[in-house]
Amino acid sequence: MLKLIRLALRALQHAREELVGQQIDVFSEHAEDQPVDEVRDLIGSMAASA
Repeated sequence: MLKLIRLALRALQHAREELVGQQIDVFSEHAEDQPVDEVRDLIGSMAASA
């Protein structure tokens, strides 16, 4: 029984680590895309006012 509990806890720990890793990847991608989006918005507003 104790072995089964340890196995379940290990699986939960692994799932939590995967989730945190995915969240970090999403935040990193957002940070990389933000300057591109800002330039795109600037170019779009310049074209609209011309």
